[in-house]
Amino acid sequence: MMGVDETLNDLVKKLPLTDVPEPVQPWVQAYAAQPKLFLGDLLALLLAAGLNPFAAFPYVLCFLAAAQPLGAYSEDATSDYGKVLPTLAAAYGASTVGGLLLSAPFGFDAFGAVGKLLVSALFLSAPRAFFVYQSTGELPEFSFDLDATLDKNAQQFEGKFGTDVPPSSSPPPPSEGPPKA
Repeated sequence: MMGVDETLNDLVKKLPLTDVPEPVQPWVQAYAAQPKLFLGDLLALLLAAGLNPFAAFPYVLCFLAAAQPLGAYSEDATSDYGKVLPTLAAAYGASTVGGLLLSAPFGFDAFGAVGKLLVSALFLSAPRAFFVYQSTGELPEFSFDLDATLDKNAQQFEGKFGTDVPPSSSPPPPSEGPPKA
C-alpha cells in the first residue's frame, strides 16, 4: 500500500510540467518539489476564505506569485520550528496585502480583513509546523520567563523616570507668603 507521499509524488510526475512556459518554470519546479506543502497552502487559503474559491482566488494568486521568490518553498522552510515563520512571513504578507488590494473593488470590510489576516496566518503556519514535527519528531518548545522579562524591562527604564536627575545648583525661589484678600 502506497503512502500519501508516494501517491502525491506519482501524481506530480504524471503532470505535464515541462509544457509550462519558461517564465514560470522556477515556480512550478519549486511547488512540484513539495506537493504536500503546496496542497497545504492552497487548502489553508481556501479555508481562510470560508471555502469560497472566488473569495480565495486573489489571495491564492498573490501567494503563489510571491511564495517561491520570497523563500516560502526553500529547502529549509520546514526543517526547524524557528524557520517556519521567517520563511513564511514575507509571502504571507504579500499574499494578504495583494489579496486585499485585488478584492477591494468588490467590497471592503475592515473587520473581515483583520479576521482574514489572523485566520490565514494560523492556517498557513499550521501545516508547515506539522511538517516540521513529521521530519524532526519534536514538538516546539514554548517557554516564557515572566520574571526575567519584567527584570529586563525594569532595568531598561531605571534611569528614565527621575532617578538620575542632577540636583539643582540654585536654591528654590522664596515662597510669597499667605494670599492677599
